[in-house]
Amino acid sequence: MKPIRLVCGTRSTRQQFSTETALGRSLKLYNHNAQQAQLHLFDSNSRGLSTIYNEAIRYAEQQPAILVFIHDDIWLQDFFWLERIHEALGRFDVVGLAGNTRRVPRQPAWAFVTADFKWDERQFLSGTVGHGKGFPCENVSSFGPAGQECKLLDGLMLVADSAKLVQTGLRFDDQFKFHFYDMDFCRQAELKGLRSRRPSGLRKTKHSTNSLAHRTTWLRSDLFAEVWGVVIHSSIGNEADELGKAWAGFAARSDRRRDADLRYGAHAHPARRKHDQSVRGRLR
Repeated sequence: MKPIRLVCGTRSTRQQFSTETALGRSLKLYNHNAQQAQLHLFDSNSRGLSTIYNEAIRYAEQQPAILVFIHDDIWLQDFFWLERIHEALGRFDVVGLAGNTRRVPRQPAWAFVTADFKWDERQFLSGTVGHGKGFPCENVSSFGPAGQECKLLDGLMLVADSAKLVQTGLRFDDQFKFHFYDMDFCRQAELKGLRSRRPSGLRKTKHSTNSLAHRTTWLRSDLFAEVWGVVIHSSIGNEADELGKAWAGFAARSDRRRDADLRYGAHAHPARRKHDQSVRGRLR
């Protein structure tokens, strides 16, 4: 059976990773299964996630594996997570923890459909993510049923067979250092005819409770606009606090949608990327 290789970039040293990060600490539980669960760690990392993820794909050209691109603040809480991943890849080409079954024009993130961060309708969302600092988690965000085919997946964890990535030429775009890389990857996967889903039964917890609060650079980047023809402009400050409140409101009251109290404008922006322009234009 092909091994599962976790690919992770962390600012921590290798020693700090194993003792201080959520992923490093939870991986200690599975040391006995090192043949099936490998770790490709980029410690003391200052490079963009897309860059190191592509490096891991190149390594896998000679050392094939199921690649799990994962953040270091994720707790592995499912004792059968290896089996869950194999099961999911038996049905789909790209797998994640949470996602959206549709895309809409000018969508700023997988879960939001407008520039003022309005949650998409529940019928289109999929997956569950816990939030807290250990096991059990402090609260759970249940977005929707698992096991659905998705158009967009959250980048906190993305899984794919290296053979499929090499075969199709699917890569991460180095322009996107941390933000937007997941949305770009999913849209490229769609162009290449790959299917994405959130696996059923896989349990993981995000260490930070306000997982959107550190993503404010989404609102300051024109790169995604240049590639896909969408741009979002920030008009007020203190976005992190407002986004954190919006996320907390969703986690605490999963049956209600709470919009972040932000004022943003969005407008179409001509795509500058030359390859696949015509095809990508039809996807917008």
